Amino acid sequence: IYESLSFFSLCIAGFFLFLKRKYKIELMGCFIIPVLSLIMLWSTTFPNVIKPIPPVLNSYWLPVHTTFSFIGNAIFFVSFFISVVYIVVERKIKKKRLSSITTRLPSLETLDSINYKCMSYGFPFLTIGIITGSVWASVAWGSYWSWDPKETWSLITWIVYAILIHNRLAIGWRGRKTAYMMIIGFFSILITFLGVNFIMGGLHSYL
Repeated sequence: IYESLSFFSLCIAGFFLFLKRKYKIELMGCFIIPVLSLIMLWSTTFPNVIKPIPPVLNSYWLPVHTTFSFIGNAIFFVSFFISVVYIVVERKIKKKRLSSITTRLPSLETLDSINYKCMSYGFPFLTIGIITGSVWASVAWGSYWSWDPKETWSLITWIVYAILIHNRLAIGWRGRKTAYMMIIGFFSILITFLGVNFIMGGLHSYL
């Protein structure tokens, strides 16, 4: 979990810098950087001793599966913050209570566009992460899918984002609906990423 949280923070920071090159979202760093700092501090509370990988899991699929999965999760983490900011800014605009900070944030159109970018990048990474994980499971355990808690929640998460993308492209979901679905999807990711380890256990628990 120490290495997972550290690498997760790195992926989040990397994707945020990638978005910052295209969109003027420097102010968003004021929200994301403190959270990344808390994640890194939290990671230090776990043992940092690197344990040998069980022989059955010692495969080149490990870096492939984990890298795609973590990048996908990191992208949707950024989209979670974008969605929260979208909802807050929209409410302040409706109530005509704009502050100096609110006016410096990206417009609602820009925030919605960023969310779409996050969907476009995050969903393929998530999908490839699940597929490579299934292949790795077949190599290691002899079965592509065993309905382990993390596998089940990964599928639930994938379905949530698949519905969101379908509704965006097919029936034109925009703005608030997209933001709320992004938030729901990210909570599903939290359950997949952390809930399995702390609560459910299973083959993917690595505390």
